[in-house]
Amino acid sequence: MVIDGVNLKWFKSYLSNRKQFINITKNSRTSTRDIKCGVPQGSILGPLLFLIYVNDLFKSTTVLSPITFADDTNLFYSDKNINKLFEIVNKEIKHVCEWFQANKLSLNLKKTKYLIFHPPRKKIPINLPSLTINNVRIDREKSTKFLGVIIDETLSWKNQIDAVNKKVSKGIGILYNAKFYLSKRLITQLYFAFVHSHISYCNIAWASTHKTKLKSLICHQKHAIRLINNRDRFTHARPLFYNMRILDTYALNIMQNLCLLYRCKEKTAPEVFHLTYVLKSHGKYSMRNNNLHEPFSHYNYKQYCFTKRGPYLWNVFVAKNPDLRNSTSLRNFKSTLKNVLLEEADLSPISRVPPVMLIFNYKLSGQHLEAERF
Repeated sequence: MVIDGVNLKWFKSYLSNRKQFINITKNSRTSTRDIKCGVPQGSILGPLLFLIYVNDLFKSTTVLSPITFADDTNLFYSDKNINKLFEIVNKEIKHVCEWFQANKLSLNLKKTKYLIFHPPRKKIPINLPSLTINNVRIDREKSTKFLGVIIDETLSWKNQIDAVNKKVSKGIGILYNAKFYLSKRLITQLYFAFVHSHISYCNIAWASTHKTKLKSLICHQKHAIRLINNRDRFTHARPLFYNMRILDTYALNIMQNLCLLYRCKEKTAPEVFHLTYVLKSHGKYSMRNNNLHEPFSHYNYKQYCFTKRGPYLWNVFVAKNPDLRNSTSLRNFKSTLKNVLLEEADLSPISRVPPVMLIFNYKLSGQHLEAERF
């Protein structure tokens, strides 16, 4: 994309002739100086311009795979050999640092950490090679928070589920204190604000795990539903879920997986997921049963990956249901699927853990170049 003419003049006028000073007290401040680079703090265009500014970060390395969100940058690389892994990353990270320096950005090394993703049974050596940036040794972490989700090195999601449990417990406390003063309708609104929102956020990732790990969370959710309906702990919760049209943790995970797969079918999902929707075939001929191809794997943990779990759930819930299969829109598909899940007596989820992978979490900061998270 090329910006020229009136548009270029508009951006030039917006960014040029800006000044700054530091106000120490009411009657004391520093002298005013020109801002030679950066974007205005707190502005609407600031985050967008910052993203445009760092958009070519991926050109600094052809080996590492970057994932960015605002001023958070994550670099990924995978290799079966742990020593080779560190050797290549140390080499490539120098190119990334050169890009930062050329673009007048600096790394906050105190917030820069790395993780080594690996299967639970694969042991990582104690004496690992060092990872350094500008001669500063980077510390290894066992887990990190990314966009509000706690990711651990084995992708067991235990830390994330524990964190959600704590938030849900606080939400239940709010419901308990409010039930004496508010109507059922208002209590239900509080439930969606302080309980359901935490359960549904990124559920497709952390809830794709063993059923036993989600047991405490689903118990908390049942407790909340009983509170709303003023029922005791011996009351069967499933009819309450059905009457309130609320999905439990298991059903939410299934819905989010199938909605993403529907978007893959319609080619509206991120392109990297499109190949997950592939009709099952026999040789060069497609089968007529509308089932999707389920990738084969020797590893049990891969059954929890979306590429495996998605087609499996599709074959169970969608392929044999013409109303779901012939949905004309995502909204219609979601509504019909919700009715199907509410009527199911038992739902059992599945989860995932991928092979060795290295992640870096950077926090960008510059003397004048900052961007607010949005």
